[in-house]
Amino acid sequence: MKSLFIVFIAIYCADAAAAADIYKCVDKNGVVTYTDSGCGQNSSQTLVIHEEQQHRSKNKMTQPKPLAESRTDKRLEMTRKDIYNLAAVIYFVMSAVCLFLYRSDKKAASSGKWRKPESTLHFVELLGGWPGGLIAQRIYRHKTQKKSYQIAFWAIVSVHIAVWTDFIFLKSRIYLNFIKFVGNQLNRLT
Repeated sequence: MKSLFIVFIAIYCADAAAAADIYKCVDKNGVVTYTDSGCGQNSSQTLVIHEEQQHRSKNKMTQPKPLAESRTDKRLEMTRKDIYNLAAVIYFVMSAVCLFLYRSDKKAASSGKWRKPESTLHFVELLGGWPGGLIAQRIYRHKTQKKSYQIAFWAIVSVHIAVWTDFIFLKSRIYLNFIKFVGNQLNRLT
């Protein structure tokens, strides 16, 4: 339990180290994109996080915004801290749902009633409820002996750890390359 708490704190605190490298790119047509690897030759490049830090350091003084920036760009802009906050909420809510599902499945198992499918439990764990599933396994002593269930559970935990490691330390390079690969494969099929 303490180790999970430490992992979440480490993920949340890694924001300061990772946030300084987000670039805003505006090409000749005025299309705005955000990247962590810098812009191409045909685009203007701006450090987004650096601008926000300058804005905060000048207290209430405002900086002029470029005219090419539209309202939709502003609404779609998310900092890494926003992503961490959203992830924390999702993990908390899905963990509570998963804990409830484990409890109801344990009650159904002990009374001989219809039980929750394992695929449902795994789906909720995959959506971020694995911390709640881990806690529920310890509290209710449920689904701890079945090897196939444990293998799937720990595979889900490993996927979450891999995704967060990629996002924090590798700046989503593996994820972005995977998305590009899938997109290229889909384009070949069509």
